[in-house]
Amino acid sequence: MPTLTFADSCDRRLLVSISEMTRRDYKNLGVFRFRMDVTSAENIDSEIFLYRRFPIDPESGEETDEFCSICSPVDMEEYPIGEPDVMRDFPFFRKNFVDLMFRATSLAEEAQLVILQQIEVLLDALCRADQLVVAQEVWIPNAPEESASGDGDSASS
Repeated sequence: MPTLTFADSCDRRLLVSISEMTRRDYKNLGVFRFRMDVTSAENIDSEIFLYRRFPIDPESGEETDEFCSICSPVDMEEYPIGEPDVMRDFPFFRKNFVDLMFRATSLAEEAQLVILQQIEVLLDALCRADQLVVAQEVWIPNAPEESASGDGDSASS
């Protein structure tokens, strides 16, 4: 798997456990299932998988949760863990696992690779977001008298 060049001094990391089926062909029906669990996390929540909850099915009375993607840094801040926030209009939330089923082994292998790559992107983005530099300084509503007079004491650079 190709790896990213992570931001300097990144102290965030995840341990992802991947579980797969041992038998992939059942009575000539191709089926492949895998599950990824974040089993250990350092300086990041383990709940990095974004889900959407659909309304209760009137026939079955069951709620359905569907995996959407790996969280973005903003998703990590915005969406709750375990259950959607009932006070909000959008039913998204985070879990620490994803469990997916495919008809073809090749599709499952591709999905695993994409998910692992997106986890790397998330970690890199969070690490880069931790590294801030001063981009500008602005006096509000205006600069003090001595800075405004041009005597070289200006706070902007």
